[in-house]
Amino acid sequence: MSKKEPLAQIETILPEEALELITEHVALNRPRSNNLVARYAEAMRTRAWKVNGETIVIDINGNVIDGQHRLAACVESEVPLTTFVVRGV
Repeated sequence: MSKKEPLAQIETILPEEALELITEHVALNRPRSNNLVARYAEAMRTRAWKVNGETIVIDINGNVIDGQHRLAACVESEVPLTTFVVRGV
């Protein structure tokens, strides 16, 4: 059986999906910075947030290993997040 390669693509993550990812599928991450989340959320609310090459990284078990602040900002702003997502790392 061959091993699946990670899949990278642009996705739009709804706030409800982001909430599920950060509450049920969080791997070991650094502590969350509320100030950073607030800054990102404001950018998302004002539509200043743009796809910038940064990725949300999800491991083979479905756990978020990078991107918790952006996902939390999506939830806080109640604005869908369009970004690169790499799954299966």
